[in-house]
Amino acid sequence: MNKLTVKAKTDLLSTSIGAYLNAEDATALVWAKYDALIAAGIEPSYFESYYKKGGKNNTPNEKCTATKEQAEAIAAEFLYHHKDRDMILEFQAMTKEDLGNKTVNEIKEYQAAVKRPDTKRGDFRKAYANYIERKENAALKEAAKNDPEAAKELDEKLDNAFKAKQLKTLTASAKQAKDKLSEDEYSQVNAAYKTLVAFYNS
Repeated sequence: MNKLTVKAKTDLLSTSIGAYLNAEDATALVWAKYDALIAAGIEPSYFESYYKKGGKNNTPNEKCTATKEQAEAIAAEFLYHHKDRDMILEFQAMTKEDLGNKTVNEIKEYQAAVKRPDTKRGDFRKAYANYIERKENAALKEAAKNDPEAAKELDEKLDNAFKAKQLKTLTASAKQAKDKLSEDEYSQVNAAYKTLVAFYNS
């Protein structure tokens, strides 16, 4: 972390999350907070979930660069700033007797609300990562005007981004085909899919 006190870093994270959740129309404000996060050396991976997803998983997520305590603090900030905070806290404080007085649909609404802060954290991480990528691409485009090496780097980056997008589309299409086609038809599609994947990875 770049010469920030614990309090300053905590305040920065809190105001950044608050700006994203409560002022999504104020684009300039959110971007200013992203710039402050970049200056502080806080990467998008800091906002990954600490544990891998899937049930009650206690396996640490290797993509997360925050400590367990930091990740818990970030999760608490997303809860604090979330519009459903009171509803979520109410549900977490319920006893078995309280739950017994709720309908199935009411409980489902509470359970759905509990997941929303984590969803917003994922959205925040992706938006922040996209912002960094746009800034890097803009800097490369500017440098490419006078620097052949920068121009080459930009071409490679754009080419890799295109390949990644194509592979994602191909993978989704292949999964859909498996559910809709006969075994023989899918075998042909899968062979074509593997050929294209090899091409894009070459």
